[in-house]
Amino acid sequence: MVRASYLSGFNMNIPQLPSDDTLASNTGYDSQNRSKLIPSKYSCKVDWLDFTLRNVAGPIEAYELVNCLEISLCRNLHFCANHAAFNGITWDGSGRSEDGVLTWYKAPTVDDCGEYVAGSLKFAFPGDALTPLISERLLTFFAEMGDDHPIDCTRIDIALDDHEKFIKLGKIEHARRGGHFFNCSHSERISSKRRGEDEAVTIYFGSRKSDKRLRIYDKTLESKGKVFGNRWEAQFRRKAAGEAFRFWCTEWKFSPSTVSNALARLVLGIIDFRKRGDDDDDRHRCEPLPWFSALIKAVDAEPMRIVVQPEEKTMQRSINWVNRSVASTLAMIKISLADEFLPYIERMVTEGGAKLSNMRREVAYLTGQHELLY
Repeated sequence: MVRASYLSGFNMNIPQLPSDDTLASNTGYDSQNRSKLIPSKYSCKVDWLDFTLRNVAGPIEAYELVNCLEISLCRNLHFCANHAAFNGITWDGSGRSEDGVLTWYKAPTVDDCGEYVAGSLKFAFPGDALTPLISERLLTFFAEMGDDHPIDCTRIDIALDDHEKFIKLGKIEHARRGGHFFNCSHSERISSKRRGEDEAVTIYFGSRKSDKRLRIYDKTLESKGKVFGNRWEAQFRRKAAGEAFRFWCTEWKFSPSTVSNALARLVLGIIDFRKRGDDDDDRHRCEPLPWFSALIKAVDAEPMRIVVQPEEKTMQRSINWVNRSVASTLAMIKISLADEFLPYIERMVTEGGAKLSNMRREVAYLTGQHELLY
């Protein structure tokens, strides 16, 4: 029996707003009667999902797993285990459904050290394919996988839509320019305009390479009117994606009716808008901006921040990266340069040494040769 959909959005009434100078928007607001409650609608859903099934024994099991997912989703993924494709790396098999779901298959192999490496299946679900029903069926599929095929989520995007445009983009940009926010160090505003169209503005919090990034933009313009509202779109990658994915699955398991609110907690947890004083880096001394507090109360989602500890930089990690990503390229260069290969390597190392940071030098000096695993 399929549970009632929980990603269809949640509606709520916003309490009376703060004073005029903190108003976020007049959209949907009767400015002639400030005492009225303001009807404002929000929805939150997963809008992109990348995940990988590990421990795939071979093509037969790959077909079985894909077939299980097809049955769960009532979708044909058009998968072929010997249809090679390239997506960052070369995959042995691939597939694509009519609604844009992508599948890649990596066959089991033996690495350079003679160790067995199990196969894997990777899937990418774009937002259009993640309907409320599909999302629920995916969560059921994840729950049924158990321990035989661990699931590794490498990217998950969560979209919180402010359908009434209660929070104006200008209000957010004003806070960004003034530095009135915490939880990230990088922010930017990017605008674009095509001939005959209105200017599209996107406000970013977090860098392109970070594990967590928030972009806020007018979804009405971006979707050409198909979706009305301003979108707060959080992107989680790598370890942060794994944490957000596990939170999503756990919340659905124990409280499917409130999953939308739980997802909104993750979106609002990326950024914390507070009134900063001069050189004040203590968030607890800074008052939350009133419009952000009103948004949190309206959505009924107390922000939850995912904190991922950075991996310790070690010499072994660097050697593993070279073996994995550079060894084949160096072999190709060696064939091409022949006797000039070693002089080339010496020049490259000399130039690289001039750019070596103090942190990398320290890692190199502190690592004994006996510690390196080849």
